[in-house]
Amino acid sequence: MGLPAHALAHTPPLHYERHRPEESALYQTLEAHWATFAERADEQGGLPKFIVQEFEAFLDCGILERGCALFVCEGCGATRLLAFSCKRRGFCPSCLGRRMSDVALHLVEHVLPEVPVRQWTCSMPWQLRYLLGFDRKLCAAVLQVIVSELLRSYKRRAKQHLGLGSIALAHPGAVTFVQRFDSALRLNVHAHAIVLDGVYSRDADSGELSFHALSEPTQADVQEVARRIAVGIEKVLRKAGRWLEDEKDGASLMDESFDPQDAVLSSCYQAAAAGRELLGEHPFGCHTPSGIAKRVEARRAGQPTLRLVGLPPDRARKRSAGLVAEVRSVNVHADRAIDGRDRNQLERLLRYTARPPIATERLELLPDG
Repeated sequence: MGLPAHALAHTPPLHYERHRPEESALYQTLEAHWATFAERADEQGGLPKFIVQEFEAFLDCGILERGCALFVCEGCGATRLLAFSCKRRGFCPSCLGRRMSDVALHLVEHVLPEVPVRQWTCSMPWQLRYLLGFDRKLCAAVLQVIVSELLRSYKRRAKQHLGLGSIALAHPGAVTFVQRFDSALRLNVHAHAIVLDGVYSRDADSGELSFHALSEPTQADVQEVARRIAVGIEKVLRKAGRWLEDEKDGASLMDESFDPQDAVLSSCYQAAAAGRELLGEHPFGCHTPSGIAKRVEARRAGQPTLRLVGLPPDRARKRSAGLVAEVRSVNVHADRAIDGRDRNQLERLLRYTARPPIATERLELLPDG
């Protein structure tokens, strides 16, 4: 049903303003330095083709001179010029922002029922983050462990509290997002799972499914989930021939299967995971090509990245730890739960978990460049 005529008469016209990526700090930084970095990388074997395509497509995204379309309204003659977008999945804030909105809306309108949901977050040891970013098959195996143990926990609790004869009679559900970043723009592969805070079970007589909400998990429940995830991840690593040592640069996770052709990308991943400077005459890490930044001062190579730090947060306002557990550096957080009938709040949560890695409004160029 459309709006009545009197409402349409008072509806202000929609205002369109062209997206201007060239004015953002991110675009200006990459436009100034990407070509030089890519040239230095080529001297040491080069970056994978998909990495190069991602950056070059971003530098064309939303720029009228790189391609556009003219739309004309046949009724009023109004025109609108739209620049082509890259539609990439790497880091483009504009394209990933649209994808974030589409995914969140689809899940709210067509997937998730109006039942309580809980957000579970699982982060990994520092040594493992580099490898999960570099090895997508291993990342998928670790994600399978996380989701399986979360759903197993709900099945076990449902059997105990609902008096089910078997955990197979409990049917939980979850949607999981893998984020590869943190607020400091480091490589930090971790999982956000939006889990139905209860289970479905089938009625023995009618055969219909009905939802049963479960009480909030206890600290012991979260601790057990973290323990089982840690054990499962260690099994996956042993099966893959990997191991963890007390090194934070991730180099101990490399083995003889390492491809020297990926040396440049590997060094970037190591630096991003550890939060260290990559460029310099003596870059850190045993797999870092030594000549990638020969014209940059050596004293910063391998050192922690310099950051601007604001005032410390008010300790009095700091939230309690809540439902958080850590086992062998595997951290599990389960403190956030919402009522699934509040679809607006649910959509905000989903937009948070599906958000792009870089928020352009949080970046700015300082006067010194």
